[in-house]
Amino acid sequence: MTSAAAPGQSLRGLNTKGAFEAVVKAVSEDEPCFLLAELNLLTAGSMARHRYQVLKVVRADKLVTAYVDLGLASAFKKDEFTIPGGQVDQNGKGHIWSTVGELRQIADEMRASPLRREINPPDIIGNYNKLIDETERLKARSSTYGYGGELVRG
Repeated sequence: MTSAAAPGQSLRGLNTKGAFEAVVKAVSEDEPCFLLAELNLLTAGSMARHRYQVLKVVRADKLVTAYVDLGLASAFKKDEFTIPGGQVDQNGKGHIWSTVGELRQIADEMRASPLRREINPPDIIGNYNKLIDETERLKARSSTYGYGGELVRG
């Protein structure tokens, strides 16, 4: 994996253009890591979409961001994902649980696992056609048969 400059796209919540945040070119596997995200972003020249590994690393009690260019986004079948490695409590104090190496290992496992979709999209066209059919039957006052052969009149 090679380090990369910040991509040309601004990221909401992970913005690198902020005045108090630095972009670094190299990270160590044993550094504390607040967040790892794999995102499909435009390259700095905005010529193509690449998959970037965005790492929020703690250095000198401040978060710095590192970008690792993983290659063309079309080569990745998995969706983008984010793995938290820490949290900020109500007092504004940050707590880090993981290192760069641990989060990268989780990311590698997520990329290697089979693609799963938890939510099946609704059949919008089928539901629309049912609505039209029911509306026409209601207007015509025709009988329809419900579950178990029960007669339903409009």
